[in-house]
Amino acid sequence: MRTVPYPVIPDAPVATHADARRASPVVLVVLLAFVTALSLWVRQAYWLDYSPGADEKDYRVAVRESFSSIYLGTNTTPFWVIARRYVSEPEFRAHPWASLAAGSDQLALRHFHTPLSFYPSAILGDWLRSNRAHRAFPILVSASCAPLVLLGGYWLGLSLTASLAGAVLIAVDGRLITASTILTPHPLYVFLSLAFVFAAGKLLQQPSRRHRLTVLALFGLAVACLELSPLLLLGAAGAMLLGRHSLVAVAGNGRERWLSLAWLLLVLTVAWPAGIWALGYATCYAVFGALALFHRGEYYGNAGAVDLYHRLFGDNPLLAIVALAAIGATVWTWRRPRSPLLPIAVSYGLLALGFNWLNRFRNATYAAETTVFLWLMLAAIIDDLARRGQAARIVAMGLTAVAAMACALELHAVL
Repeated sequence: MRTVPYPVIPDAPVATHADARRASPVVLVVLLAFVTALSLWVRQAYWLDYSPGADEKDYRVAVRESFSSIYLGTNTTPFWVIARRYVSEPEFRAHPWASLAAGSDQLALRHFHTPLSFYPSAILGDWLRSNRAHRAFPILVSASCAPLVLLGGYWLGLSLTASLAGAVLIAVDGRLITASTILTPHPLYVFLSLAFVFAAGKLLQQPSRRHRLTVLALFGLAVACLELSPLLLLGAAGAMLLGRHSLVAVAGNGRERWLSLAWLLLVLTVAWPAGIWALGYATCYAVFGALALFHRGEYYGNAGAVDLYHRLFGDNPLLAIVALAAIGATVWTWRRPRSPLLPIAVSYGLLALGFNWLNRFRNATYAAETTVFLWLMLAAIIDDLARRGQAARIVAMGLTAVAAMACALELHAVL
């Protein structure tokens, strides 16, 4: 007797993350409006007109010059002149920073920061002189980080729950808020590094020339903003290894790599011409490296475990629990990540944590560059766990609940 097989009944279609993204644009817009409003609301009480401190005074002196002077490097001492004076002049070698500042050198007045974040103040400087006016740009850039995370998660296909958890934590992060209350390059760097992480995640997810050039443009702008930017490339390399991506697929063939290099050089030149012709980038990064490697104790000071804890999490123990849980869950999912954001978020987030631990989270700006990516790691972990089995989804729900309570405590602290 011949056996007749039962007919195959197809499974019901399962909604993918991409389907969920397309099915909820209205929800996304509502959440985006909520996160933006929350981020601006918690910062409005910190946008004040108090007298600037020592660092901000130097920055304000630097931006008194015209935008063209800063952009073209009219008062920027070339790298080779600094090197020659350092070798041949004992007095200059003893106090190079003070000697350059005494001559009104732009690099010294900006504390050897690359200048991208100072351009708005240089443009405003001729007709808006209040301290509050010059603090508007870092406040707005800082407030934009939370909606950027929500949009970036949507672009990569993360669940709205995971993206919202990371976005709200960043919106109310006391370190990031404090770091944006003065004229400083750090909020813009945080914004650009977040954008880079999402763009790099998209490049690893869907390698293409367009995504590659986007990543390189954001990296070039980050280089023109702050000296921590080389960690972005290291983070991208770590994500490639973690996700087992092919270098040829991500970076392209020989011709594509030359095109990418030319594009990066163009972005760096347009962002700051003096960084190329006067080797300003070389000067800034050499000084940063010297401080980090040879004068770290003198420049950053020392701090115990309790001090480091408070610099990172303030008086909010739930933030510490969330951060430790995110790092612990990363170890669990490290070998086989399922969220497109997880490899790059973890790779760069751990690099930022390690590097800023070396400088002892000296002030809110260094702490913010760490905590923002801890919260991004949390969003990636929640999304990754939600793509696994029932037990992992329960863990993701628990992490989301603890993150919500941490947000409530942090909101109470910053208001």
